[in-house]
Amino acid sequence: MKSWPGKPGEVIAVQIRHVLLGLVVSVGTNVSPLRADIEPSIPSGSIVVYDGLLVGLDSIGSITVWDLKSGTFDKDATKKFAKKDLSRLAVDKDKLWAVNRFALYRWSAKLSAWETIAELDNLVCFGFEIVDGKPFLVSSGKVVDLIGKQTFNMPDKKLFMPGTRITATHGTESMLWIGMGCGEWGGQLLGLDPKTSKWVQKGGDNVSGITHATDNEVLVSWYMSHFTTRCQIKVHHPDGTVKNVYDSLNNNMYQQIAYNSHDKKLYAVNATDVICFEDGKPIKLESLDGLMFEREPKAMGVASGIQSLIPFGPKQMIIVPTSGEPWILQNEKVIRLKKAGK
Repeated sequence: MKSWPGKPGEVIAVQIRHVLLGLVVSVGTNVSPLRADIEPSIPSGSIVVYDGLLVGLDSIGSITVWDLKSGTFDKDATKKFAKKDLSRLAVDKDKLWAVNRFALYRWSAKLSAWETIAELDNLVCFGFEIVDGKPFLVSSGKVVDLIGKQTFNMPDKKLFMPGTRITATHGTESMLWIGMGCGEWGGQLLGLDPKTSKWVQKGGDNVSGITHATDNEVLVSWYMSHFTTRCQIKVHHPDGTVKNVYDSLNNNMYQQIAYNSHDKKLYAVNATDVICFEDGKPIKLESLDGLMFEREPKAMGVASGIQSLIPFGPKQMIIVPTSGEPWILQNEKVIRLKKAGK
């Protein structure tokens, strides 16, 4: 489906269309974000920037590589990084990590091969983040330090509504943050300090995105989509309390947010556009096309269709949808990555 003009009120009509579409396809297709209480399919669209390349996973967990500058499929690099049945990718400075249910891998530039770093016990992957240089896996009801072999059980599951989904994860130098959603019932923000094993928990609307500018705060996009839509970005202290808030967004939502350390600005994607914040105010940069929103399974509304934003330079970023090929924003233009082999 094509995108629509992001005018107030028009998102409601599109929500209804998405809900009706969702009722039709839900019998045979799960188009909702990952749920915390079921086994997800291997995610598509997981992508990272590494050594001047875009390294990503296709729908069956196989490596696909594109050239960063041109956005064209790189057949030789794809063959070089070849690996199947992966769940997620992550980058920490010059280290490229990969994970699936059974092992943690790290790319060896010296050997030009994937090295198995740790064996795993059939762990379902809902999130894969780097905290203080260490890879952490978000699984069902727990977080696992894959190097230190330490498990951190999430807070009492009784605090969560049935059907609560993990909608966002994000790692900083000292904390792992997890965003959750349960449609009209709202969601949760969880923060884990691995050094103290202490959890932070903050209730509110659903979480669509998490990012950070400094280690002393985290920015969270909170949204509610049930017949109508509202959204607000809040800046939280490490203990979860609110430090600052951005202006509310009505009849629209920020599907994903990311702080760009290259130009020290906050970016977002709303219903149709890439946004840059100047003095706290949203400024439109470019428009996107294609299907972006997904059906919200626990409300008469929509959920985010943008998996992540990955800055790689001033006003440059990768926009990763939950389905379909990512976009590249650079030189004030948006281009869609070409399909593998095309």
